[in-house]
Amino acid sequence: MKRIVIDTNVFISALRSNRGASFRLLSLVGTERFDFCLSVPLILEFEAVAKREPGIFGLAPSEIDDILDYLCAAGEKRQIFYLWRVGAPTACCVLNAACIGWCVFRLLM
Repeated sequence: MKRIVIDTNVFISALRSNRGASFRLLSLVGTERFDFCLSVPLILEFEAVAKREPGIFGLAPSEIDDILDYLCAAGEKRQIFYLWRVGAPTACCVLNAACIGWCVFRLLM
């Protein structure tokens, strides 16, 4: 099965609108279509960005926590043993999870 890592901007786009490809992709997490790889730094980045401006997505902080809890339950956890520094510090979370998870796709928007 294909493994993917979802970039933070795809996660945020899915929270903003339920009409786009980002929302569709996020709704497929936990199905048999692909395996979703994640790491602790990646989930922490999702949380930090999603909660930066409370209420912007029309979701309560507890609802964002529920979404993140589901992603953690449905995803393949990958332990990061080292950190690569490639450009922006936020890019490291996604790249590390993709490399450690042997992902064939890194989904960006």
